[in-house]
Amino acid sequence: MTNRACGYAKSMKYLIDLRLSDSIFLNVDPAEIKFYNLEPQRIYKNYWLKEKDFLQSLTSSFHDKDLFLKRLYLIPGEWDKSGALFCDYPTYQYMKELFEHNFDYLKTKRYQELIVRIENGEVLKHKDFKMRSKEDVIADYFERYIEIFKSMAERGYISNKNNPGLVAIGRNGELIKTSRGRHRLSIAQLLGIKTIMVKVEFIHPEWMMKHYKDDQLSVEVLQNALKDIQSEHRHCNSQNAGYRFSQKVTKNY
Repeated sequence: MTNRACGYAKSMKYLIDLRLSDSIFLNVDPAEIKFYNLEPQRIYKNYWLKEKDFLQSLTSSFHDKDLFLKRLYLIPGEWDKSGALFCDYPTYQYMKELFEHNFDYLKTKRYQELIVRIENGEVLKHKDFKMRSKEDVIADYFERYIEIFKSMAERGYISNKNNPGLVAIGRNGELIKTSRGRHRLSIAQLLGIKTIMVKVEFIHPEWMMKHYKDDQLSVEVLQNALKDIQSEHRHCNSQNAGYRFSQKVTKNY
């Protein structure tokens, strides 16, 4: 039943995402994404793992579609107050260290850490890779991200709606990084890129109540809310500024 509940919610949200269309994808200044928190995803998943909630929502979805939309998109709680600064998150720190050492990964603490773990017999998992040797660490981790640095510096942030970075919206309209795209966001911030695409997964209901009547939630209301959020976080000059670093990247690697 729990698997059915999560699968049902995921399928329903996918269908509504299709109706929301481009509005769930925001073009924003990456510097505006200052916080990191996975809590809204945990709250969402735990809610749908409850059998009685699944049965109630299955029924209510046919009778109270506004309530169902709230359960899919509006995540209550204090999660937006408990997140950490994104610049303090390990992924950002690893990319920052690589950038500050001019992409000479041999000088980074991260490289030394990973090599020690490899020498101790540990198989390291990163993305879809399993790293068993020093060569794996270099190819599947450091060279991979150096290439992303180079590409983004030369061509800007390449948007991909099939694999977007995910964000949530806090009660004050702040952008909060959740899962997927954390390395890309780190690199965009370090390079000074001015516009990236993200997908909004969740919104704090208090933000919605500040701007819209709570009893009028609909797909159209969500679309308008997302337009407002994008306008708050777009850079005044939407052009990318990553080219400033392209010479540095290509020169040192």
